[in-house]
Amino acid sequence: NNNTEPSRLLTVTFSRAAAAEMQKRYMRENNRTDSDIPEYSTIHSFCLRSLMYSDKFIKKKRRLLCDSGDKNKILSDIWNRINASEYGLLTFEYLELISGTISKIKCFNGTEKESDIRKNIQIRNFDEIFNEYESYKRNNNMIDFDDMLSIMFEYLAEDSSFRKKISDKYDYIQVDEGQDLSY
Repeated sequence: NNNTEPSRLLTVTFSRAAAAEMQKRYMRENNRTDSDIPEYSTIHSFCLRSLMYSDKFIKKKRRLLCDSGDKNKILSDIWNRINASEYGLLTFEYLELISGTISKIKCFNGTEKESDIRKNIQIRNFDEIFNEYESYKRNNNMIDFDDMLSIMFEYLAEDSSFRKKISDKYDYIQVDEGQDLSY
């Protein structure tokens, strides 16, 4: 629609590089150098920016656990506390498996798919690791990338005022590479 202001358009994609490339291409093809352009964003940055519209989220003053090294250190410490004496040291590959499994569980939380994933977990004491990790974040007022998505989903589902703030901001939302985004 030619009557839509560019700033009322949102494109969500999986990677920062893709968002930056699309923005650069838009500006070049439309001869734009000003700030009145569509918003190009990763799903995570869109969720985090949007959550700033929620008084509930702001009041909690959460810190973002965005460095994978920090997350890996926390998970490694938890795994070592629970499993190291019996199973030895944690390899990087196994740590990645733990982190990825946590992400899948949180992505499909409460669905039949979560049950299927949990049935096939082959990580020693996974439930204990998962619970300690979530508890650590809660006790330290932290969220990780998966939390950004799940909190956004929760707020959209439960808070009509928040949902309206977000939906009133955009006329159109385009999703790029949706197959790479989580459920």
